[in-house]
Amino acid sequence: MNQTYLPASLKILVQGHECTRDAVGLSGSEVWLYEDRVLKIRPESRESVTEHRMLCWLEGRLPAPRCLYHSVEDSKDYLLMSRIPGKMVCDEEYMRQENGRRAVAMMAEGLKRLWQVDVEQCPCQQRLPQTLSVAEERIRSGQVSVEDATPGVFGPGGFENPWALLAWLRENQPEEELVFSHGDYCLPNMFFEQGKLSGYIDLGNAGVADRWEDITMAHRSLRNNFGGVFGGKVYEGFDPDWLFEALGMPKDEKKFRYYDLLHELY
Repeated sequence: MNQTYLPASLKILVQGHECTRDAVGLSGSEVWLYEDRVLKIRPESRESVTEHRMLCWLEGRLPAPRCLYHSVEDSKDYLLMSRIPGKMVCDEEYMRQENGRRAVAMMAEGLKRLWQVDVEQCPCQQRLPQTLSVAEERIRSGQVSVEDATPGVFGPGGFENPWALLAWLRENQPEEELVFSHGDYCLPNMFFEQGKLSGYIDLGNAGVADRWEDITMAHRSLRNNFGGVFGGKVYEGFDPDWLFEALGMPKDEKKFRYYDLLHELY
């Protein structure tokens, strides 16, 4: 941390406190963990602006980090937040319980809690017109990799390229079931402590969106974590479709396919 520049007003808040660099997650941010707070440093972006706005708006509405400091200097975003207690849902302690059903139940509980939020005054929109526009920007800037896609999505029997997928998504937009959406609802972004939901993190894509945005991301994250994509350990007999049982709702195959394909561009 000694070589990382910090604004003077931020340095006062963290100096003298021990910290470690966080190696978990795929956000690309520089994240420093203190005993009771977290510092996120990254280039200013749509996600950084959204996360700050959502942390302020969600206070008192959902368990999420409290914003302790925020500033932008030389196009770099500095966000100091309170640290959420507990363990990520992808912690081995949770994943091995009940053959994975405990982790599924946790993800379902988190979704239901999100859907209880009244979105009438929500300051951020993540509806399909915005999401598809961002997907186009990602394709243009070379951020979408065909090599990293789920097997079968591109190539023989699939879409020719990301542009072809984007065109299909625009032509087949479903009617949206609007709720409060986390926007990156995966196992590492959900924390539990002593069996209770303690908080959500990484809210840079949060806002009003279709409920299937988070359902499909939760399913994808369960599939990848229990299937050995992260860490290499495969949990035999696990079925990510247990999520629908835990939610008490049927799997809408059409909407599931749409939003699962949309995630290929993110």
